Amino acid sequence: QTSEHLAAIEIMKLKHILILQNKIDLIKEAQALEQHEQILKFIEGTVAEGAPVIPISAQLKYNIEVVCEYITKKIPIPVRDFTSEPRLIIIRSFDVNKPGSEVEELRGGVAGGSILRGVLKVGQEIEIRPGLVSKDSEGKLTCQPIFSRIVSLFAEQNDLMYAVPGGLIGVGTKVDPTLCRADRMV
Repeated sequence: QTSEHLAAIEIMKLKHILILQNKIDLIKEAQALEQHEQILKFIEGTVAEGAPVIPISAQLKYNIEVVCEYITKKIPIPVRDFTSEPRLIIIRSFDVNKPGSEVEELRGGVAGGSILRGVLKVGQEIEIRPGLVSKDSEGKLTCQPIFSRIVSLFAEQNDLMYAVPGGLIGVGTKVDPTLCRADRMV
């Protein structure tokens, strides 16, 4: 999971990174220090190198105030663009259907990511690029965009009617769920 987060940070070109070393209440101080060193080694040579590592216990709310202070004092509020054509960077895609679902119960695939600009709305027509990637008879790659409609927007366990830049969003579509399974749209 940590590798996936680092990849997402690189893709999204995030500049302000904060690493939380969670569950420190479950280990001894020496283990926590050793783990801290392992984290520093792991991020060496990555976009996260030099980022602060804050030990926390989310369960016991230990050091949460330090995290809040760092975020409010060190990370500037980004300028948001609500007027441009919407653009979402997809970092996950998946099929939300359970195995053995009845055909009439099937739902389209879901794309997860961050809105870079613009506003997405339920019911809006969307274009997914590169879409279907294949090789032609000469071995040349071809891309065919996928056109669909947004059927749902979801953030932090909330159903939304529209979504704006900032944070992560799940976009429910009418796309064949097999095309979205296991991050195939990424």
